[in-house]
Amino acid sequence: MRDLTAFGDPVLDYVYEISDPIRTGGKMLGRFLDAVPGGTTANMASSAAKLGLNVALVGRVALGDEGALHRASLKSAGVTGLLTEVAVPRGTHCVIALNPDGEKTLIYVPMQAPPVKEDTIRQAMAETRFAYVMAADFAKLSAHAGSGALICLDVDAAAGLSAAQFASLRDSADVLFINDVGYHKLTGSAPDAAGLADLIGPRARTLCCTGGAGVTWLLTHHDGRDEVLTRQALPAQVVDTTGAGDIFNAAYLTRIAEGAAPADALDFAMAAGALATEALGARAAAPSRTAIEARMRLAR
Repeated sequence: MRDLTAFGDPVLDYVYEISDPIRTGGKMLGRFLDAVPGGTTANMASSAAKLGLNVALVGRVALGDEGALHRASLKSAGVTGLLTEVAVPRGTHCVIALNPDGEKTLIYVPMQAPPVKEDTIRQAMAETRFAYVMAADFAKLSAHAGSGALICLDVDAAAGLSAAQFASLRDSADVLFINDVGYHKLTGSAPDAAGLADLIGPRARTLCCTGGAGVTWLLTHHDGRDEVLTRQALPAQVVDTTGAGDIFNAAYLTRIAEGAAPADALDFAMAAGALATEALGARAAAPSRTAIEARMRLAR
């Protein structure tokens, strides 16, 4: 039995540094930095494996060198790659433009190919404690909500969900992750305790709303009672925010899988998220447990 299985295609990230923020009709200088294996679910899986969980990734890759690059990267991170090879010229990829302040703009290009086979998903769900998926791919798991695995849904703001669409996904999930941008798009307001209680719905046990440089909210629902926790973002020397949310989610679920209380898991995740912004790239920036614990001590 695995601790965690992530579902979603790994992504090849083309990273550029730009002289000015992107704006309509604008023009700025750029500098190519690197082409590195990435992707939200792959980054999250790699970070969780680095922190000690038994992790797998279910997804698709292009045949040839690109697929081999993803396989090698996942293997080096300690992730079991349950990858389906697809005969396409390009796999899923992303252009990342880094502003001078470390914030980013993404252009995401999904793979145009048949989905992963249902039997592969069914077997993976039967062999894991936690299943992690993005909103755009949630249909892959919704039929298996009763498999025994806890379904962890990342509600990416880029998914552009309406309130009704979100509700249909939410009601088959156990743990919900959303950032403050996505929260505002769904509700039209900033996060607060009452709003989180309305948003979590009848099934989910946990709703975490990350705040980037602001406040992160965590609502847990147990035995008919809600508990709300808040944490201010920790100071960080920001270089690149790419993947910081993925690493936060991985850290939080790692501690929950280890039996930690939500408050302890949240503190661990806050430190991991801060550290993740202090280096270039997502997986390369994934901190060790030792580094996270040291940052937690500094924050006390």
